[in-house]
Amino acid sequence: MRLALAAMLGLLLPGMAAAQSPDITDLVGVGAARAQHAMTMRGYYPTRMRGSVTFWWHEQTRMCVAVQQQNSTFVAVANASPRDCGG
Repeated sequence: MRLALAAMLGLLLPGMAAAQSPDITDLVGVGAARAQHAMTMRGYYPTRMRGSVTFWWHEQTRMCVAVQQQNSTFVAVANASPRDCGG
């Protein structure tokens, strides 16, 4: 199911890279409030939303990631273009 969601996320966001950010893949399946706190503790901050997808930017690594939420849970993560984060 996660693979299908990641594929769907890629279809929704055509500019996204196929690879997942290794430092946040453990947050898939975690409740949104806890996962969002973990994201900020790891140096990410949310930049914008598009539907059920939130784009997060990590200033130090200059990495943008997209996180899809469903039923208050992180269900998919993927790398995104810095442009998706407003950079």
